[in-house]
Amino acid sequence: MNAFQDRWSRRLLYATACLSLTWATPVPMAGQNGKPLQPEDLLAVRDVTDLELAPNGREVIYVMKEANLKSEQMEQTIWRVRTDGKNPPVRLTQSEKDTSAQWAPDNMGVTFLSVREGHPQICLLTLENGVVEQLSHAPGGVTKYRWSRDGKHIAFVSADQDKGAFEQAIGNQETGVVIEKKDFAVYKLLRNQLFLDLEKPSSLWVLDVGSQKATRVTTGVNVSSFDWSPDSQSLAFAGRPVPGLSNQRSDVWVYAMGEGNLKAVLQGRGGEDWSDSSGYSNPIWSPDGKRLAVLYREMKDRWAALDRVGILTLEDSSFSLITREEKLELYTPRLCWIEKDQIYLENTERAGRHLFLLSVKDGSERPTGNPQAYEGNFSFSADGRTMAYVRQSLTEPPEVYFGEVGGGTGKKLTELNEGFRAFEHPEFERVHWKAPDGVEVEGWLLKPPGFSEKEKYPLLAFVHGGPGYAVPNRFELYDAWPYPFRIFALRGYLVFLPNYRGTGTYGKAFLEPRDIGTVPADDILSGISYLESRGIVDMERIGILGQSHGGWLGPYVMARKRMFRAAAFAEGSVDIFSIYGHMPGWLNLNVHEYYFGSPYEDPQRYIELSPILHFQGLKTATLLEYGEQSLAIDGLELLTGLWRMGVPHEMVIYPKTGHNISSPVLQLESMKRNLDWFDYWMLGKEDADPKKRTQYERWKRMSAEMEKMRTRAPQVMGR
Repeated sequence: MNAFQDRWSRRLLYATACLSLTWATPVPMAGQNGKPLQPEDLLAVRDVTDLELAPNGREVIYVMKEANLKSEQMEQTIWRVRTDGKNPPVRLTQSEKDTSAQWAPDNMGVTFLSVREGHPQICLLTLENGVVEQLSHAPGGVTKYRWSRDGKHIAFVSADQDKGAFEQAIGNQETGVVIEKKDFAVYKLLRNQLFLDLEKPSSLWVLDVGSQKATRVTTGVNVSSFDWSPDSQSLAFAGRPVPGLSNQRSDVWVYAMGEGNLKAVLQGRGGEDWSDSSGYSNPIWSPDGKRLAVLYREMKDRWAALDRVGILTLEDSSFSLITREEKLELYTPRLCWIEKDQIYLENTERAGRHLFLLSVKDGSERPTGNPQAYEGNFSFSADGRTMAYVRQSLTEPPEVYFGEVGGGTGKKLTELNEGFRAFEHPEFERVHWKAPDGVEVEGWLLKPPGFSEKEKYPLLAFVHGGPGYAVPNRFELYDAWPYPFRIFALRGYLVFLPNYRGTGTYGKAFLEPRDIGTVPADDILSGISYLESRGIVDMERIGILGQSHGGWLGPYVMARKRMFRAAAFAEGSVDIFSIYGHMPGWLNLNVHEYYFGSPYEDPQRYIELSPILHFQGLKTATLLEYGEQSLAIDGLELLTGLWRMGVPHEMVIYPKTGHNISSPVLQLESMKRNLDWFDYWMLGKEDADPKKRTQYERWKRMSAEMEKMRTRAPQVMGR
């Protein structure tokens, strides 16, 4: 067996292990006799957002994220735990707003970003005496930072100004503001912070830890990532020379500390026309400081564009790509180069995240870790022999683990979610089916406790956003909107979460369907038909949910196949004409016209892909949820279509909310509303809580009004 055959043999065995799982729980949990799971319990699950192993491998620091309903915010706190497992974790800071914890190179202190006083700044906690000292004083705050390996400097990225150009101009309130279609979207008028922030340039700075003097390294470049050389004398960083997302070119520079010299070592191509645009990002140094590993991407395939790993030799400027798109799909990869000819690669394949060992010589990769789990946030000791990471799965909440690289299952260091075992939990199954064109598709099926193949159950199908987002083998199946999938299953529903074509982690061909509407819709509908063929679906009680891209594709499926009794969509746009009109020109030219064509040249294509124009005769009771600072204006169009076609509906706009709900109080409200909505419209059930009586009265009244609307004849002058 040659090296190529051996590599693919190992990967085949690994993939087979993943595919054959029946999802017996790795951690014992309660079954039918556990405590009833409530929405508040789902919010009580703690997560780990940042994690770093000390250089000597003896301790781990991590940031724990948890919901606080009293303060109405998500709190983040920093903790420390020994890797020998002899002592419980200890909290390090008192604030609930601390993030991005890092070890000082001497292991004697911990730095973190604190938002205690306005903008986030770098603070240092000295472990010996517990004293906290603010190190940075950047007017625009610090978004990311990294210690030099000798401990003398910290590189950080800071916004150059508090507000983007439009936000500053419109805030003046004394003169008119001229806008340009190329960069302007209607969502800026709604004060959508995501779009407003695109205009804010950011720069790279170097902070002298001793004197606390900060030196500016870049001007006019939006810096995205950076890494210190092993000798701490140079910084490699990537950034866009043009602010915003309209220009996709990204370059890599090296900054020499001693000379203050800045040199471009890799330059992307084009930028405005994505058919001829490329960029380099995420540079990391080799252990000897003579090479850089980077990610390279060509934008010609738009949503299906994939990163490739490339190696730059600094001495002669030679560059070679070691991975190929068709062989290795990189999905939010993280690279760490510790050994001479081997890079540690954290990547997601077939909805599971793991550590891989990537050969610098030929780009071959070997998986390591537990194929039944979702493992991420890897951090390594200075010698590269040990690692800390977060492990979770569909049935196992997040916990911090420690172990040797490639050394088996690892040792659990925390009990963040130990109490979750006491609750009742649904059953999980990874399901596979054939789409009409013969392509195999897969997804997840949540089943009620005590599930029987001889019974029929109401079914809820979920259409994820992205479209590249993969519903993963992770405890939180979908964190962009707080749908209470587990509780639905515990209430007797089957919950179906298909990873339809266009979803990442399943390979280049799967990521790029020949048609962005019909093919994914066929995948979803054929998945429902597969479940029906097993005899487990009550075909009179099927519902559908979707968010973001799923808030368009879900209604598209609903309008195409009149089989759904109830629906709920969040943050979706269903009129492709309006999407074209609302979005900036660069997005129209490079994305919308790539997938849909021009509405001025092929309006019929836009009509076909606009669900709002195909609601005639639809009766699916539909819940709409939108953020005040996001796509609410598109939601009004969907609301209008449902109202005029006489479809039972309700629209909710959440205050101080963008594309995702950040407030735990509003997350809780959304969970309960969705549970009530589907129970009422699919099962005919009403919550006995007297406080909800007006809600059900409103729905009954609205249903009667929509019955009248369906029979209302259009009023046309002259006819």
